[in-house]
Amino acid sequence: HSWPLLGNAFSGPKNKKMYQTLMEWSKEFGPVITLSVGPFVNVVTLNDIESIREAFVRKGNEFAGRPKFYSAEITSDNYSDIAAADFSPQWKFLRKTAAGAFKHFASRNQVEELSRKSFRSITSSIDQKVVDKDVQRHGFDPEETLALLVFNTVAGLCFNKIYDPQDKVFQHIHQLFVDLIKVGGNGLVADYIPIFRYFPTSTVRIIKRAMEDFLGFIEKEITEHKEEFDADHMNDLTDYLIYEQKQSLDHQGQHDFSDLV
Repeated sequence: HSWPLLGNAFSGPKNKKMYQTLMEWSKEFGPVITLSVGPFVNVVTLNDIESIREAFVRKGNEFAGRPKFYSAEITSDNYSDIAAADFSPQWKFLRKTAAGAFKHFASRNQVEELSRKSFRSITSSIDQKVVDKDVQRHGFDPEETLALLVFNTVAGLCFNKIYDPQDKVFQHIHQLFVDLIKVGGNGLVADYIPIFRYFPTSTVRIIKRAMEDFLGFIEKEITEHKEEFDADHMNDLTDYLIYEQKQSLDHQGQHDFSDLV
C-alpha cells in the first residue's frame, strides 16, 4: 500500500533489505515494478535477468539516462562523473575514453601487475593479524583489509600509487567513505521530497564536507599528473584521460571537453 507523502517504497518489512523485498514482490506482481518514492518520484525496478537484458542491452540508449537525485548531485560534483552523468555526447566520450584506457592497460599487462601489487599490499596486514593471539581466539573483521585492496586497485589504476595499511592518506579516505555510508547510505529525504534540499540537515553538511575533502584529494592528484605529464610514458588512467583531453582541445570538434578530467 501507499503512504501519504512517502509513497510505497517503504511498505516492505523493516527487517529486510530493499532488494529482498523487491524479489518477493516480483513473485506476486511480475519482474517490472513501479514504486512511488515520495510525492514526486516514481522508480521502475527490474527484478529478473531477462528484463534487465531487455532494458540495458537491447535498448541500452533508451535506458542510459540517470535519475536526478539530490544525494547523487552532491556526491558527484553536480552529476559530472561517469556514474551519475546523464546520457549525452560528453558521457559517451567519457565511456569511450575509459574503455580505451582499460584496453590500453590490458595490452601492456598493467592490470595484472596492478592486481599483484594490490594483493601484496594486504598480505602483510593479514600476516600481522593472524599471529595476534587475540585475533586467533576471536577472529577479525576483514572490512578494512578488503577496503585497502579496493582502494589500492583504484588508486593504482587512476594514479599509479599503492598505499600501505597504515598510510595516513588511506586511513583518511577510508574513514571518509565509512562516514558517507553511515550517514547517507540509504539516500536523503531530499531525494524523495525535493523541497528539503533547501533545508540542509546535519547529514547533508557531513556529506558535503566529506565530498569536498575527497574531491580535494582527487584534484591534487590530477594537478600533479598534469604537471608531470609525458605522452611517451603514460602510466595510469589519469594520464590517458589527460592525453585524450589534449587531443580533443587540439581539434575543433562539435563538443568542448576541456573539463573532461
